[in-house]
Amino acid sequence: MRDSVVRALASLRRWAGGRRKVFVDCGSNTCKVLAERIERGLETEFFAFEPQPELVGCVEEVRRRYPGVPIHFLNRAVWVHDGTMDFYLATEWGPNHRGGSTLLAGHVRNASKVDYSRPVTVDCIDLSRWIRRNFNRRDHLVVKMDIEGAEYPVLEKMVVDGTIDYLDELIVEFHWQMNENLSRERHEALRAALDGRVLVSEWH
Repeated sequence: MRDSVVRALASLRRWAGGRRKVFVDCGSNTCKVLAERIERGLETEFFAFEPQPELVGCVEEVRRRYPGVPIHFLNRAVWVHDGTMDFYLATEWGPNHRGGSTLLAGHVRNASKVDYSRPVTVDCIDLSRWIRRNFNRRDHLVVKMDIEGAEYPVLEKMVVDGTIDYLDELIVEFHWQMNENLSRERHEALRAALDGRVLVSEWH
């Protein structure tokens, strides 16, 4: 999967003389938002990250609905380094499959009832490094992020290393209220750091 994505990106670079228009779905779950974004027709390339192994097949339905659209799926969690991590699964959830599943400890103030006693091991990817390797600042890059609290370390790292400046728009759901280890002060500091660097659309 990794090699095929790299080859596809190299091919796109060869013919894309202009500005690429890219949508990256971090926490794609059942790919509902991904499909909606394709339907809008604002971007021409699509990437989806989702660590839950049972959701790998969801992207195939989207590909069948939109043949010819470049859609790349990575069965990995978005994080601050490459490797593996413990991933804690929700035991109760709403419309999203195991919505509320998280990389973070302390995710207790929500209705998903995360099971911290039986984590699963998932592959994770350094989002900053991935963006820097695959895109440049002239590309039109929109990132949607619904990663259950991991947005704080991920976005903080992007602010520090400058990869936040690659983004034209960040569509994000913040989860500080749901995690006892994430404070309002940390949330407000991150929002202040993003201000003026990228257009932020809060998503729920």
